Amino acid sequence: MPVLKNSKHEYFAHQVANGTKPVDAYIAAGYSKNGADQSSSKLLKKTEIAARVAEIAETIANRAIDKSAIDKAWVMKELVEVVKMAKAYEPVISKDGTSSGEVKQNLAAANAALNLIGKELSMFVDRKEIRTGTIDDMTPDALDKFIERKAKEAGVKLH
Repeated sequence: MPVLKNSKHEYFAHQVANGTKPVDAYIAAGYSKNGADQSSSKLLKKTEIAARVAEIAETIANRAIDKSAIDKAWVMKELVEVVKMAKAYEPVISKDGTSSGEVKQNLAAANAALNLIGKELSMFVDRKEIRTGTIDDMTPDALDKFIERKAKEAGVKLH
């Protein structure tokens, strides 16, 4: 998307994309403080401005990723390494620095890393129970009668 024609709009978009609150960005762009809260909200809802903010924010995010050389593959590799380290046996050392002969693992850290890996790979599905009210507690026979009655009321033949 090209730079916005209105320089105040362009400045506002840059400020918001960089994390400035819209009302503060509105004032910083040179608009009046009077009604700035409502006016900044209206300005942000304009299609071309919202699109420009999104474009600038994406550019900023991409630069940050490029700069840090961190990507999804790196994060996944590091999470796998965390799991390995957390599951490894580590000697329990006493306050005086001697080994007690016991070993421990950090399974909480391993579970946290595995959970993040599973979420990234879409391995887990959030399941929600949907309650429908009166039919939840009906017996199968009562449910059949209820369906037949509703179908009859709607003029639908079931059989």
